Amino acid sequence: MKICDSDWTELPFDVTKLQGESILLKDRTRKYCTNSMYEIVANVHYLPNPFSFSKIIEFKPRYMIINKTHKTLQIIQAECEEQGLFKAYPFETSNFHWTDGMKPQEINVKFDDHEYSGNIRIDGIGEINLRLRGSYDNDSIILNVSITEERNSLYIIFNDVSFAPPYRIENLTKTSFKISQVNCRTNDFDILRPYQIIPYAWSYPREEKLLRISISSSSNEEELGRYTIDQIKKSEKRILHDKKSGREFLLENLNEKALKVVRISYTDEFTKNNLKSNLNDNPKVASQLTIRTQVVFKQLGISIVNS
Repeated sequence: MKICDSDWTELPFDVTKLQGESILLKDRTRKYCTNSMYEIVANVHYLPNPFSFSKIIEFKPRYMIINKTHKTLQIIQAECEEQGLFKAYPFETSNFHWTDGMKPQEINVKFDDHEYSGNIRIDGIGEINLRLRGSYDNDSIILNVSITEERNSLYIIFNDVSFAPPYRIENLTKTSFKISQVNCRTNDFDILRPYQIIPYAWSYPREEKLLRISISSSSNEEELGRYTIDQIKKSEKRILHDKKSGREFLLENLNEKALKVVRISYTDEFTKNNLKSNLNDNPKVASQLTIRTQVVFKQLGISIVNS
């Protein structure tokens, strides 16, 4: 068997017994992709009566890309960026074949004005959320990638779910933080500015899912730690120690139904010391400080008696 300008298959096969197995066809005619490879599958089934003695053998691509977003999706095979890319236009369904059969059979995806994702495996049924970091400041898109199987072909479906991210990261302090996934590219990070909230998802599904948090400033970039945010215990809290400046921050992991919230705030001790320092530095403010107490009575009834 051959397809387009591919070589003939090296091994013969019995088409009457072929069912669901991948057929690899190498295409050596391309100038810059001498190891490109077509991967197809076969479906074998009988015709209904009275023709049940006949079989239908159907050949289909192994991988089908479905782009359900409003942007053109750019796809490359891992480690093959310089050998060209494949485009799936908005709401288009296209077949996909490997650029180089000798390289890892994984893909990277991106949109215009966004960075490439980490490696994605597409050879099994599953679902992941994927974050594409914008080329500009914190401008990211979150994709849902679901893989389903139908008649031996795998359908890789891309949806934009930026409106419903799996994580939300909140900075409730006056300090800027640098956040990134461990083992990511050196330029793939976000600056979480004071009192900023950003949606988040993992950009590298094949790498370890740990969030690296650092202090971000022109003169100080200290890593505060690496934390898991997938498995959240009830009211889980951690202390972030900034050893250089002696500050402490509170890292909280919260659940809001399906959404996981990562919140960075001041510790109670830091808030109390900061208030005390401000009062000592501003005696006029301290002299004008008043304490107000509000008492709320629930289900309070009033009875009036005429004597």
